[in-house]
Amino acid sequence: MYVLSPYYYLLLFANCIIFCVLPLVLLWFGFVYFNVGRTRRTGLFDPRWDGLTYADWDAFALAWIAELSGNKPPPLPNGHVLFSEDPESTASDFVVPMCFTASVESQWRFIDSVFRLGNDETMRHLAAGPVEHLLSKHGEANIDRFEKLAHSDPRFAQMLKGCYKNSMSDAVWDRLCAARGQVGAKGTL
Repeated sequence: MYVLSPYYYLLLFANCIIFCVLPLVLLWFGFVYFNVGRTRRTGLFDPRWDGLTYADWDAFALAWIAELSGNKPPPLPNGHVLFSEDPESTASDFVVPMCFTASVESQWRFIDSVFRLGNDETMRHLAAGPVEHLLSKHGEANIDRFEKLAHSDPRFAQMLKGCYKNSMSDAVWDRLCAARGQVGAKGTL
């Protein structure tokens, strides 16, 4: 009977590790780097939002406003690929994903449309939703546009009173409070 050397088993084990386990580990690390890492580097961005026209943004805003007011909403913009994927969805189903996946400019278009077309009831939702989210994520680069509009339109300044600090920086929060006619980090009058 032939007895195998212990070195044979060691060599067999090493080959198994090198040719079986190591490639799986490398594949896993590659997947994590190219998928999870990419999401962290670039963010979740859906360029289809940038394809909406101003009329599409107004139609989207009017549908959301109608839902918030308890009225039968008009249809979402017809033919746009973003809204045609799920015809059963309502405007409200798209607002939160828009906050996380649309460009800053697209989010601003939605805020502008809802502000122009909305009523006092929708202003609270606008402030505590899309406005608060935009200023929490991109406040440093966008607070100027909010300040300018608040100084020129008292209704806009009033709408901003519905925002909470959320994760805004202290500097953005202080500027927002000043723009809406309040002072201090607590937003007190």
